[in-house]
Amino acid sequence: MLRFTHRGLPSSTRFRNIFVRLNHIYVPWFYAIDVPNSKPYLPTYQTLHSPKKFKPFSVDDSNRLEKASKRQERRPVLVNEDYLFKVDLSHMELSPTYWEGPTYQVRRGVWFDSSNQPLSSDLTSEIEGLYKQLKFDDSNDDPTTTPPAESQDIFRLKGKYPVDKENEGEQKNGSSNKDENESTFKFILFANKQTAFLLSDLDGGKLQLAFLRSNLAQSLPINATMITRSYKYPSSATTKQTSTSFKAAKTPQTEVADGSNSSKSRSIETKLEKKVSNLFNLSDFLQLFNGNASKDQDDAQSLEKQMETDYNNADNSQGANASSKLKDGKNSGASDRQIRSNRRDVDNLILCVHGIGQTLGKKYEYVNFAHTVNLLRSNMKKIYNNSEKLQSLNTASDYKSNCNVQVLPITWRHSISFQTDAKEENIENPDLPTLSQVTVNGVLPLRKLLADGLLDILLYVEPYYQDMILQQVTSQLNKTYRIFKEFNPEFDGKVHLVGHSLGSMILFDILSKQKKYELEFQVDNLFFIGSPIGLLKLIQRTKIGDRPEFPNDLERKLTVQRPQCKDIYNVYHVCDPISYRMEPLVSKEMAHYEQTYLPHCSEAYGLTSKVLEFGENIWKDLPGTDENNLQSKKTSPEKKEVKLSENLTRMLTGLNYTGRLDYAMSPSLLEVDFISAIKSHVSYFEEPDIAAFILKEILSKHENASEIYVKRKTG
Repeated sequence: MLRFTHRGLPSSTRFRNIFVRLNHIYVPWFYAIDVPNSKPYLPTYQTLHSPKKFKPFSVDDSNRLEKASKRQERRPVLVNEDYLFKVDLSHMELSPTYWEGPTYQVRRGVWFDSSNQPLSSDLTSEIEGLYKQLKFDDSNDDPTTTPPAESQDIFRLKGKYPVDKENEGEQKNGSSNKDENESTFKFILFANKQTAFLLSDLDGGKLQLAFLRSNLAQSLPINATMITRSYKYPSSATTKQTSTSFKAAKTPQTEVADGSNSSKSRSIETKLEKKVSNLFNLSDFLQLFNGNASKDQDDAQSLEKQMETDYNNADNSQGANASSKLKDGKNSGASDRQIRSNRRDVDNLILCVHGIGQTLGKKYEYVNFAHTVNLLRSNMKKIYNNSEKLQSLNTASDYKSNCNVQVLPITWRHSISFQTDAKEENIENPDLPTLSQVTVNGVLPLRKLLADGLLDILLYVEPYYQDMILQQVTSQLNKTYRIFKEFNPEFDGKVHLVGHSLGSMILFDILSKQKKYELEFQVDNLFFIGSPIGLLKLIQRTKIGDRPEFPNDLERKLTVQRPQCKDIYNVYHVCDPISYRMEPLVSKEMAHYEQTYLPHCSEAYGLTSKVLEFGENIWKDLPGTDENNLQSKKTSPEKKEVKLSENLTRMLTGLNYTGRLDYAMSPSLLEVDFISAIKSHVSYFEEPDIAAFILKEILSKHENASEIYVKRKTG
């Protein structure tokens, strides 16, 4: 029998400072970020290998997971930012709480490999069972202490645990397996309280074991994989950077996410260079239409990046890794109050419905829409933290640090059987041809754009698919609301809806036909962004508002619809080819007046926003622009503001307390090409001005305007 030998290893103070030794007080938990267990709507998806990259949960989440695990609780444990994810302990799996998304493996961090990644649950369980058979001197706190010589230190593993590819280089010289890809760990040797070695064979005999028991083996393991019963937290440099980043979040210079690692705070020169490149280089144009040839690889990398960076935990949000305050499994120097929770009080719930062109630019696939909505949520939080004005509108007790607004995605396109993928088989109607079989070969990129972006509108105007879409979105809205109430039973706040593109039309019809498509909640604010409602309702000969009490003959021939909500907003970019105004459908008179413009959010961009505003002023001075035409007619009576009649004021304030429905985003100097026009339709959720506007309107008190002044159009 192989036994421990006394080596008299010295105690290492440095060792204890770097590593957190694990005991019953604190055990870190982790979730994979690189390889999903499953993907919704992809039943053929299979994992080709085990995940290799894991991210730690926050200290509070880990503590709650540990307690729930010991109690064998069946109810999922809510984790991560705003509790947007949940852990199913029975399957050790992480999944989104409120929407359909990929699931990921969860591991309890007890034993770790050389890359500081937790071992699999099965392997950890068997190792722990063997570890408990070892007898250590409890009075000695030295992690390098070895047990008595008569104790067994090497065991044969019962399970089959594949050797990681990263470790095959360490194993293959001593491996007796013919197929290295099928090599497994067969033995484990415990060196001391915190160190052990996994071996695929014992070909080295006593000499190999003697070396592994020596001090040298921990620095240079040969023919073995070293594992440790400790977790190495990020270095102090990483913590310092995180802290600096957090402090910067409270200064006006904070950058807000725009989905592409850039923002409007980028210099005019850089943006101009990029735009000029777009004008003369077709690569962006073709990629927008055709996508990337290595789509699967890109999607995998995109998913991994989202899981790693999209959702902050409580430790990161306080500017330092709170876990680093834990030493020897104990909370040294940090009270329970300092271990922050990811839970956040919510008074306003926003549900976002996507629109046409889910595959356009790969922005609205089921996973990426959740990512896009996350950008909106993240921007709202950052803008709120930078804005004392917005904080003053919030009546919650924690108004200084919490905007009390939650934003969640609603997906529906996956449930509609008609696919825009040209090669997708027509499962519902197999006797009908596929889309590719009726597609002409010429100008395929443009045809793909039309299929991805406009086919959904064609589906929606067909009664069969329209009813299917409305039923599905209504169901998803109610389901998400019920789940939110289930996990937030104290929620008694307001619900707001945001519809993008066709999603806005869907919400308009649902709220206008509540007898058929009934929601389980009242809607406060209804935001349409990049909406074609103006066009589609015009085609349907439908006016917006309340039917007149005494309609004339012409009014009797028209349909009048009014969504059941308090206030309606129609927000769009003036370059968006899909967007249309709504106010003229309330009253034709409004067609003679300008839309109002979305205010610029200086808190989003910081001091460099002045550079951007300078560029936008140049745009306004360019010959031929509407703004320039208006400037040239300052002395004209038509330029003066016009007061609307009492009747029209009453009609408009019945739809929005300000009396205005149409809110436009002005183009900047650099947004004048075709690519920008297309991109403007798919980037609303990433716009800080949109986030700031929605946040302001939700937090503000609404009192109907008594008078409305508008500017008359020119030309």
